[in-house]
Order: sequence, then C-alpha cells, then structure tokens
Amino acid sequence: MSDMKTTYPDDGDVWVCTDCYIAHHYGRHEHDGLWYSGESDEPCELEPLGKLDDVDLSDNTCSDHDADETRDDDYELIEIPCTHCGQTGYENGIQEFSWSSCGGCGSNLGGSRYRLHWTERKQ
Repeated sequence: MSDMKTTYPDDGDVWVCTDCYIAHHYGRHEHDGLWYSGESDEPCELEPLGKLDDVDLSDNTCSDHDADETRDDDYELIEIPCTHCGQTGYENGIQEFSWSSCGGCGSNLGGSRYRLHWTERKQ
C-alpha cells in the first residue's frame, strides 16, 4: 500500500493511468517486490491503485460514446445524451494522452488516462 495520502476530488471521479485501469478490471499482484497489472509480465512503475485502496471504484468510460447537441427553433442548445452511457457532452472518460499525474498510483509518466468513479467504502 502506498504511503502517500490521497485527496479525492469532490465529483467522485479520478483519472488513472493504463496500469491502474488494467488493475481495476483484471487485478494486480506483487512478485519479488514489483507490482504487475492483470497478467502482464511488464512491471508497473508504482503499485497500481495504491492510492485508492480505501474506496470502491467503478468504470466511468464509454468507448462507444455518441452524445451530441443540437439547437431548437429558438436556437436554444439541446444536449442529446449518449445512447450507451446516458452522459451528455463530448467527453467520454478517455484521454488519449496526458501529462497529468495518475490519481490511482501517482505516476507522472505521460500516457492515456481513464476516468474511474469512486465511492466511499461502507465499513
């Protein structure tokens, strides 16, 4: 478990790196002091999801995102939600490339970021 204290964003969403996203879906394990995501034989830079051990996570991405918007007769904006996830707006929870640090492990390596939703774990 990571020694870093985590401050969670107010909206319940956190952006994570590819290693953490894979670990969320396929698990993580430690071997000889190194951490791995899923069944990868390539070690991770840091413990995947180590900063999020005390919350419950769910995926908040939509790879088939098809939200749109249009204007009515009065030229008022109408947002049309995605038929797959129900969200409005063009943001699908996947950033193809970002230099932002990972909210799951703290890695500063550039790469893709994926949106996960967190909720407080019930004791």
